[in-house]
Amino acid sequence: MGKIVDWLDGKKIVREMTEADLPQEGLDDRKARAMAKVLWKCDQIAAGAVVGYVRMEVAAWPAKAFHARAMITGGASSVLLSTEAAELGVTELALAERIVAKAEVYETLIAKLAAIRQKAEALIERAPSAEVLQATMETIYEELGAL
Repeated sequence: MGKIVDWLDGKKIVREMTEADLPQEGLDDRKARAMAKVLWKCDQIAAGAVVGYVRMEVAAWPAKAFHARAMITGGASSVLLSTEAAELGVTELALAERIVAKAEVYETLIAKLAAIRQKAEALIERAPSAEVLQATMETIYEELGAL
């Protein structure tokens, strides 16, 4: 590991470094690292939900869902729906129903991730010890794994 030089009563003492000589990670550092892991995992899960779609299409999802819901409830047509429906050879209503069904699946995932992240933040902050923090992280990862 290395050597440590100490001075005792004016005499130089050289000894081998041990684990006890290394700086210890405090609970606050562990909490910050734990939260960073939660955020990373949430990002990975969310990113997995949009694999296979181009960014511009994903960026349009909120607008498409809004217009699709409006159409289903008797609203007017929109260029997003009419153009896509014409290109696909389906009715705007059929497209709107498909968009809403997919939007609800995606929105449910995002809502669950947001809730887990918020719970994790509160639980991590309140953890009084490294042991409780470890148990908290195991619970959080179980919840994330279930998505």
